[in-house]
Amino acid sequence: MPQVASNLANKEEDFSEVRFGQYESGLDVFYRDFRNMSIHVEDAMPYVRDQIKGVDHKELETELDSVTQDVYLTRIRSIIWLT
Repeated sequence: MPQVASNLANKEEDFSEVRFGQYESGLDVFYRDFRNMSIHVEDAMPYVRDQIKGVDHKELETELDSVTQDVYLTRIRSIIWLT
């Protein structure tokens, strides 16, 4: 695996240095926004982790937009499949 891809994979899987209580509080705040209620917790956790770790606001916005878009595309596909 190239080094850049390896670093990205490590970043995606790095949940160190964040305590459970921080995740719990972060997820509570995340799901208080009604727009996030349809996002699965496994998709929300990396966003909350990055927020806790101080990732740049623009990068967080992009990350959340991507997750939200995936949720909507999944919904549309399931609606099309059901009809």
